[in-house]
Amino acid sequence: MPIHNMNFEGGVFFAKQVGYVDDVDARMWMSALKKYANASHSPIVALVDMREVDRLCPTVLRIFTAIQDMGNVIGIALIASEQMNSRNAQVMSKLSVMGGLRVFSTLDEGRSFARMRLNPTVGGYSSAAVLRFSYATI
Repeated sequence: MPIHNMNFEGGVFFAKQVGYVDDVDARMWMSALKKYANASHSPIVALVDMREVDRLCPTVLRIFTAIQDMGNVIGIALIASEQMNSRNAQVMSKLSVMGGLRVFSTLDEGRSFARMRLNPTVGGYSSAAVLRFSYATI
């Protein structure tokens, strides 16, 4: 099975995929993401480590397109190696232009994206701090 690890913690749904990712694997991943998104009271972000993926089935594009309609998923970060990007250039180029989906080369960049989506900043302050400040000045 190409998906070795899936977990949900702190608003981030993490999955590690390896080998060949086909339509069945992608649908299984989406089903798990949908379960966590529906159960969460706040928006979530998906973080997918694909650095060890050899090939992507072209039908995974439909899966990622369907995720765009999930209201509680506010971002998807794909972590992909240069080798994986070049082997799957056609699919990856289509994925990279989808709204809310970003492709990164390191796990740290992907985690940073997830943190920024979950805790956006306004003028260097977290959105929660801005909200507190706006209530304090009214």
